[in-house]
Amino acid sequence: MNKRKLKNIRCLILFLTTLSITGCGIHYNVKGRVVDATTGEPIEGASVAIRWTGTRISAYIAPYASGSYTIKRAKDVSDKDGYFTIPKYLHKSFYMGVYKQGYVCWDENHIFLQGAPKDEKDEYGVGIYNVKDKPVFHVKNGMIIELEPFTVTDMEIRARHASFVLSVSRNAGDLEGIEKEVQFYDNYYWKK
Repeated sequence: MNKRKLKNIRCLILFLTTLSITGCGIHYNVKGRVVDATTGEPIEGASVAIRWTGTRISAYIAPYASGSYTIKRAKDVSDKDGYFTIPKYLHKSFYMGVYKQGYVCWDENHIFLQGAPKDEKDEYGVGIYNVKDKPVFHVKNGMIIELEPFTVTDMEIRARHASFVLSVSRNAGDLEGIEKEVQFYDNYYWKK
């Protein structure tokens, strides 16, 4: 083999090795904390779920192999001091949710509005929950998640919050302790 072919083979091997390493999802664990937004006190038993996603190669290169895929789903429950541990993948997208009964469900992109208007409904007649976008969130060691106490007694807004919890759980990966939200949602919307 001549030197040029050998060099090309080495470059190809290096490229494929790099591609396989980044594709397999090298990660490390990070620790975060869940606290009450009004008191700053730690919240024990908050369910934290995260789904890391990657993007397959371009649709132009391989149309049937493109799109996003789940790299890993992980979850933890905060301890008595509010601490939890989850994996962090480099250069990957994620969807993260945090829930504790009695608090507003949290995701990395939105804040559920407890004072949402009652007149918006989806195509099935179900009240749409209202959210507002929040600043960009990054998964990092030492992150602090502040949960607002859920103070609403209005049944429609409670049902919308339950719908939000179910959506976050489905996208992030099975939040724990949402059984009462599921039951409330079913009773409110489907057994009226």
